[in-house]
Amino acid sequence: MRRALLEFVVLPLAFCGALAACGYRTGFLVPEHIGSIGVEIFDNVSKVRDLEAEVHDYVTESLRSRTEAHLVPPSLAELVIRGRVLDYSRRSGIRNRDNQLLETGVEITVEAELVRRRSDPEAREEVLRRITVDEESGYRLQEPNGEFDAKDRVLRRLADRIVLELLAEFTQEGDSPSQN
Repeated sequence: MRRALLEFVVLPLAFCGALAACGYRTGFLVPEHIGSIGVEIFDNVSKVRDLEAEVHDYVTESLRSRTEAHLVPPSLAELVIRGRVLDYSRRSGIRNRDNQLLETGVEITVEAELVRRRSDPEAREEVLRRITVDEESGYRLQEPNGEFDAKDRVLRRLADRIVLELLAEFTQEGDSPSQN
């Protein structure tokens, strides 16, 4: 009983305490001089309505879970992530010998940029980085929520890539990223 208590309670707690004491963090660090980040609702030029709201939700969630950035409304932020949904398409898939479609997929393309706001309202914003991200995921037609689940996977990966690629050049000691 004592050994089980030691193995399953005391050791894991000691490990967590050691991680906290050494300064281990689970989020991508954004320099302290970057006070705040906001995410604007993306534009949507795809043929799918309201996809921009879903992209906004996923990018915001990715910022929360993958960084320690201070999230604020875009109008108050020093850095802003903005962009537009370029395309949502269903790819051609795998067919059987009778030419029946068995598997297909979803592909989404998004353009995003990281912008530094100026304190002077008359000064121009500075685009720090601009990227285009494309993700796809397949699904079998027999799956009850196939397209919905594939779209969810694609949006999660897109959002993570947007956050990590836009903020990749930031380090704890570094300044702003170079412009692409």
